[in-house]
Amino acid sequence: MTQRARLVRPQRLRLTKQFLAIRRHGRWAHGQALSLGLVPNDLPITRLGLRLQRGTKGAVVRNRAKRAFRAAYQKQQQRLAPGYDLLVVLRQPQKEARQGYEQAFLLAAKKLGILA
Repeated sequence: MTQRARLVRPQRLRLTKQFLAIRRHGRWAHGQALSLGLVPNDLPITRLGLRLQRGTKGAVVRNRAKRAFRAAYQKQQQRLAPGYDLLVVLRQPQKEARQGYEQAFLLAAKKLGILA
């Protein structure tokens, strides 16, 4: 049985006001596969919020895309500087989603200067 890419509760953004704070006051980097927004937090960890672009049809498609991104994120999580709230907005899912999301995430994180 394979282990699922799962973020524990303190590592996730859950409240609407947290998402809105990033949407309104965050710095953004946009790419073909995803957009990455961030705001600093006063915590020793980096938290992640994940959304799909409006219009993504089908629960199976949405869940596969989120699962693929979480797996890619967990591979690179140790390279991120702590102390940020991140919001990732995934574009339409790709066939090679995991690899595409990982490369797009690293590029956006590099643009924003949060790679440690």
